[in-house]
Amino acid sequence: MLRRAGRSILLTSLVLFCVASVSGQSHPREYQRKVLVGINAVRVVVEGLDSDAVHFGLSKDRLRTLTELRLRQSGISVSPDARPFVYVRVNLLKLDGVRGCAAHVDVRVRALVQLVHSSKTAFAAIWSEGTVLIGPSSSCKQHVEDALGELLDLFANDYLAANPR
Repeated sequence: MLRRAGRSILLTSLVLFCVASVSGQSHPREYQRKVLVGINAVRVVVEGLDSDAVHFGLSKDRLRTLTELRLRQSGISVSPDARPFVYVRVNLLKLDGVRGCAAHVDVRVRALVQLVHSSKTAFAAIWSEGTVLIGPSSSCKQHVEDALGELLDLFANDYLAANPR
């Protein structure tokens, strides 16, 4: 019972977080493009996956490979030494009783920025997009991978608009 209550709280929190992320976004798409100007290469960082994500067949290595491949196919250089990085996070929740899953897929670009108030530097998200998915267990992995690809395409479009060849 406690496990079910915990999952319900997690799912509710996930949905509220996603809604807050979307509704709280104050930067128009053009701003997200401008901050990408001059980035020559990125590295890829994939956050660790929880047991539900692993249960559905997702792995950090596969998500990293898919991300790097999609970026390279879009003409974006990927280097393990690059300072800006594409950060991929997948939160997945197995929905007991309905044979389904809920997922939040998030892609951010984090870069070293200078803080105006202190002149110190820190890593901060300069570009971000995410999506929420709910679907059957049988296609959960594929839907997460497809959503990741769509988010990476949004990033690639903004990156290429900011850095025309």
